[in-house]
Amino acid sequence: MVRLGLPAPRSGAAGRGPAFGRPDAHGAGRGWGTLDELAEILTWKQLGLVTQPVGILNVNSFYDSLHQQMEKMASEGFLDSNYLAEVKISENPAKLLTLLGVKY
Repeated sequence: MVRLGLPAPRSGAAGRGPAFGRPDAHGAGRGWGTLDELAEILTWKQLGLVTQPVGILNVNSFYDSLHQQMEKMASEGFLDSNYLAEVKISENPAKLLTLLGVKY
């Protein structure tokens, strides 16, 4: 079984932190919090607070424009391209798990 770290709902900054156990990978659900949670996990990864891989399941190419924006941010110097390269994106769940190095 794959352990996917999904940040628990919260209000305010209380209780925030990378202490969601030790999942095999990090992900976010849906809705308005998705971008917030993704940015939070990527920031923790950049700071070395989490080491698990980060992936985006790009169903029906939904996150193509987000990925393009992230690439633009890297090309403009707002994101380190090395960290962006660590974000794995796939439309296929099995392929994404393979890219993340998750055994299932």
